[in-house]
Amino acid sequence: MDKKEYVLQKHREWQGKIEVVARAPIGGMEELAVAYTPGVAEP
Repeated sequence: MDKKEYVLQKHREWQGKIEVVARAPIGGMEELAVAYTPGVAEP
């Protein structure tokens, strides 16, 4: 198996290779708005 075939096999096996996971629980639009409010990077 060549490298390209191997990479495609792993991509299918893993159903993708990158995942974005929230570090804070987001239970609704209000909590999501707080997480993405301008100025959150200030601290």
